[in-house]
Amino acid sequence: MTVFTSAAVPLATICTASFAASPPLYVMVKGPPLPVVGVTVTTEFGDVRVKEGRFNGRRIALAPEYEDCRRLAREREVPFQDVYRAAVAAARSSGLESTSR
Repeated sequence: MTVFTSAAVPLATICTASFAASPPLYVMVKGPPLPVVGVTVTTEFGDVRVKEGRFNGRRIALAPEYEDCRRLAREREVPFQDVYRAAVAAARSSGLESTSR
């Protein structure tokens, strides 16, 4: 998806409309990086740090910390994907305050 914009239509307006219509699988937009907020969530495997990408105050991306998931998977002897998915699910349902980054 290529987005062309002019001074008359801010890029934020186009992205907001696009995300509202159907969330993209992948969008490359040149500009400042998304604000990233770090939260720690608790799963049945242990605590995992998760980064949240935000756009216009709305969470649009989640990324559990690889090393946290890897460590917990090894300690608990469970598949990495189980820990990763549990972290994503916990982050989606959490109302935790952000930690400093």
